[in-house]
Amino acid sequence: FVNLKGGASKTTTCYLTAATLGRVRGGNVLAWDNNENKGTLGDRALSAGHDHTAIDLLANIDRFMNPANAHELVNFVRAQGENKFHVLASQNQAGDKEVIDGGAFVRLHTVLRQFYHLALVDTGNASTAATWQAAVEIADEIVLVSMNKEDSSKTLAATVDTLIEMGFADKLSRGVLLVTQPPVPSKNRKTRLAANGERLHRIREHFGHYVRKIVVAPYDEALDDGADIIFENLAPATQEAYLEATASIIDGL
Repeated sequence: FVNLKGGASKTTTCYLTAATLGRVRGGNVLAWDNNENKGTLGDRALSAGHDHTAIDLLANIDRFMNPANAHELVNFVRAQGENKFHVLASQNQAGDKEVIDGGAFVRLHTVLRQFYHLALVDTGNASTAATWQAAVEIADEIVLVSMNKEDSSKTLAATVDTLIEMGFADKLSRGVLLVTQPPVPSKNRKTRLAANGERLHRIREHFGHYVRKIVVAPYDEALDDGADIIFENLAPATQEAYLEATASIIDGL
C-alpha cells in the first residue's frame, strides 16, 4: 500500500482490506506496518497483551525458522478479533532507535511467509528508505492509495513516477488504486462537492493509464478521529467499497 504522502489513508486502507479478507475470505492474513519510522497501524489496531513490534520479532526471528514454534507468534503479532487477521506493528519510538533495513525486511518476510497466506504491507513515506524499496521489490501487487485531495493526488503522481523509474510499471499495471473521499463541510458545500467531483475525474483520467482498477470509498465519520478502527461502525457503503477493492486486489494476484 503506497503513497509517499503521509495522511493519504494508507494505514486505514491496509487495515480495512485485511479485515475484509479476514471476514469474507478467511485464511492466515497479516497486516504489516513497514514504516521506516514510527507507523500508526499498531495504534489503530486492537490491542494485545504485549507491546512488541517488528523489531522485537526480528530479534527473535531465528526461533521461527522452525515452523513448530508458530504458536509463539502470538507474542509478537496482534490478533484482531472478529476481523480474523493479525497486525505486526512498526517500531514504537520514532527516530531514537535503529529502523529495520531492507535486508531485515526480507529476512522477516522469508520467515513469516511460512505462517501467513497473505501479507498486506503498509509502507512509509520515503522511497529512499531501504524498507520501502524492499517491500515494493518483493510485493506481488502494488496498491496505490490516495485521498481525493490535491496534495494527496499530486504526491501519488510522484509516487507512480518513482515506481516506473524503479522498473515496476508492469507490476503497477496489475495493481489497484483506492481513492477515499474527504469530508465536505456545510459551508460552500455545493462548490466543494463540485470541486471534489472534478478532481476525482482528473484522478481517474490520469491514474487509469497506470493501474488495472480504481475504486472510490466514501467519507466515513467512523474513521475520522484516528482512533481504533472498528469495522462494525463503518457505514454499509464503506464496507461495500472495501469489499469491491479487496476483490479487485485478489483478482490481481
